[in-house]
Amino acid sequence: LERLKADSIGMNEDELATVYSFGPGWRGVLGAVQDLRSKLGFTRVCIHTRDYILSVIHDIINPDEEVEALAYGADAAATVAATGKIMRPLSGEVNLIGAAIVEEFCSSGAKRSGRGAYLQSTEDNICIVPSQSVTHPKITVGLGDVMTASVFYREVLVLQSH
Repeated sequence: LERLKADSIGMNEDELATVYSFGPGWRGVLGAVQDLRSKLGFTRVCIHTRDYILSVIHDIINPDEEVEALAYGADAAATVAATGKIMRPLSGEVNLIGAAIVEEFCSSGAKRSGRGAYLQSTEDNICIVPSQSVTHPKITVGLGDVMTASVFYREVLVLQSH
C-alpha cells in the first residue's frame, strides 16, 4: 500500500497497544508516544484515555495553546457524554485520576497551564490534561472521536491566528 502522508495522529490507549508495547500507567504511555513520534517523524501524537489526554508535539503550537486545545477536547467529549448533544462545551467535574496524574507530572518538573500541565524539552513538548468525569452518561460511543476532532479544530484555529 502507498504510505499516507500525515503529520499528526491521535488514538486511545487500547489502539496504541495494538501497534506498540508500553509499560504501565501514564509514564508507559508517554514513553511509547515519544518513541512513536520520533520514529515516525510525526509532529504530534495524542493519546486519549478515560482519565487524561496526553500529547507530544514538536514545533506546531506553543504548549500553553496545546493544553488549552486538549482541555477544549475533553470538555467537548464530556458535554456529548452528559447531554447526548454536540453543543458548546460545559464545565464539569475533573476526573480525579487524571488530576492526580497532572499533579505527579508537575512534581516531575512540568509547568501548570490551566487545568493541565506541560513539560518542554529540546525535542518535544509534552502536554497532559485530565478528562472530565460524567457520572450518568447519555452516550459513550464516539467520545474519543469528538475529543480528537475538537482538539484538532482548536489547533487549526490557533495556527490560523498566527
